[in-house]
Amino acid sequence: MTDRLSEAATIIAGSRAERRSLGVLPDDCRPRDDAEGYAVQGAVHQALSGRGWGGLAGYKIGCTTPLMQERLGIDSPCRGGILEATVHHSGVALACADYVKVGVETEIAVAIGDDLAPADAPIDGAAMANAVAACMAAMEIVDNRYADFRECGPPTLIADDFFDAGCVLGPAVAGWRDLDLAAVAERLVVNGDEIGQGHGLVGQRPGRPGRRAQARTSCADRQRGCPLQSSARRRRNGRLRRPR
Repeated sequence: MTDRLSEAATIIAGSRAERRSLGVLPDDCRPRDDAEGYAVQGAVHQALSGRGWGGLAGYKIGCTTPLMQERLGIDSPCRGGILEATVHHSGVALACADYVKVGVETEIAVAIGDDLAPADAPIDGAAMANAVAACMAAMEIVDNRYADFRECGPPTLIADDFFDAGCVLGPAVAGWRDLDLAAVAERLVVNGDEIGQGHGLVGQRPGRPGRRAQARTSCADRQRGCPLQSSARRRRNGRLRRPR
């Protein structure tokens, strides 16, 4: 990695660890395209791991809908990493003060049981489904930690894991193939008040978790040399979300 991109990683990791709002990076170190964004992302993970955030536990898929892609000026879904210290389980209590501008999104998370190698791409939906060992109800913790995310630009957002601030996982369901995931109901309740509801996976066929987005992301992973290993968790956006 060049000194220029190393500087970008240092700024992003420091801002994130210290819960500071991230502005537009200086011109002389800002990642210029998605490839540079992912290179910086890897360095950010290393820097945060050195601060006690743990290793890479899994991935998120962001910007999966045409609406969000148009809003952010990007033409494909993006991958973000989830570090071990940010993975929580049902019943956890978290402080809003630990984030810049926190929000939540309902999700279905999957645990990968078989390794998927970049050399195997393109990986179709059936192969992706066969690799899923379990599904979990989940909530993604998102943090709009940017002075203006539109001005930051997609490569910088990718470098900073695309709003990701962790997740909360429910119990693993190994028998997910007996469920119609497209019909699973979601409710978001805050302080006893229901603020939204939805159902299922966006554009998915029954029994195929994250079929479209996961297949598309696996192709992107091949280009970036990123294997999807067993026990890794990948979150797939549901319909119900809070605005960023």
